[in-house]
Amino acid sequence: MVEILVWRVGLLYGGLFGILVGSNKGECIMKIGPIQEVWLQRLENNPDIQMESSLGYMDSMCYKACCLGEYLLTYYRENGWEISQLWRSKEDDMYLVDGDTEEVLKTSYEKLGLFSSNGAFGLSDDDDDDDEVGSDVMSLSDMNDNGWTWPEIAAWVRKHPELVFTKSL
Repeated sequence: MVEILVWRVGLLYGGLFGILVGSNKGECIMKIGPIQEVWLQRLENNPDIQMESSLGYMDSMCYKACCLGEYLLTYYRENGWEISQLWRSKEDDMYLVDGDTEEVLKTSYEKLGLFSSNGAFGLSDDDDDDDEVGSDVMSLSDMNDNGWTWPEIAAWVRKHPELVFTKSL
């Protein structure tokens, strides 16, 4: 069977989106890559690290991160890169930054294989996932900041990788 890769490109919620579909059954052919798998396992196994409204925060005792901040940290760790460059001092604490912001993946979302800086879903107009995530949830950032736990986010991403990722990493 020949699988067809169909890309639909356009602007949606401030980012490009694409949808991968399989051959005759409309099956998803997006595979979760090894770095993405490590990130999902971190979400599943470390819900106590989750925080809202910021990529990440660290004090002398521990660090907290949103799911996007944890993905950025995982990407750097898995590539053997120094993560200290991602932290910026503010008063007596450290904040995880991407470019010049603490709130979204301003410069890294494309290399992380995401559709946009806030992890917006690559939904088309005819997708009917609103029933599952809610009409006010259109991104990983929305999920993280609106009551979804990291294990719940990981389970949804595992079910819908083609709506989250533009490529396997």
